[in-house]
Amino acid sequence: MYKQNKCYCEILTKTKCIEVPFMWSSMSIKITLKILNLDNDSSLLYSKKKSKIGIFEPNLSIMKWSLPCLLIAENTHNLYKNIEHVYVTNLNNENSDINSFNIKKFNNICKTLDLFKEKKISSESRYNTLEFMSKHCDIAISHQWENPLNYLYLDLAWMGWPILHNAYLCKDVGYYYEEFNYIEASEKLNDIIINHHINVDEYIKKNREVIDKYLPTNKTLQNNYKKLIEDLFTI
Repeated sequence: MYKQNKCYCEILTKTKCIEVPFMWSSMSIKITLKILNLDNDSSLLYSKKKSKIGIFEPNLSIMKWSLPCLLIAENTHNLYKNIEHVYVTNLNNENSDINSFNIKKFNNICKTLDLFKEKKISSESRYNTLEFMSKHCDIAISHQWENPLNYLYLDLAWMGWPILHNAYLCKDVGYYYEEFNYIEASEKLNDIIINHHINVDEYIKKNREVIDKYLPTNKTLQNNYKKLIEDLFTI
């Protein structure tokens, strides 16, 4: 979020704002294994489930909310009739009112969708993403507005799950569509439904090679952080 926050932070704190490199670690997968009491990650790897879609946006603001993802799924469904179900998570949480700012209007919009009329949408609570995918979904759709890096994409792509997103800073992770082009995204979703399960091994290999640049073990990343630390002591 450097682009929209650099000047904000510099003016507010009266100091220079420095961008640091994005970092991700597969340790997140190991933490999930521990939480779920699993011996290995085999059950968290991709498995096909008849085009069941998961949406995991936090729904706190339009910067990351589920309506664009639903529109992508709606258009794919209207064109190809090949979506079994869409799970919209982070909406139905009885212990929190964080979604109350838009939930009524959101529901009114959802009721206009063919997916809703055909009982192919459900509102869900908050879950561990990989666990939810392994039990319920085989494809994830995401959309962001000026939040073009997200651990979610890397978690999913690392484990072979198709993640369709518009995050331009990691175009080479998962499946990418441009900005707010839901038409393009719906065509890519259809392609994922038809072809992803055929190329899973290649997909995992490609994405793990791409994600290497974000790993703590990456030498270039280490050197960049080393320089940032050394610069703190430069007079």
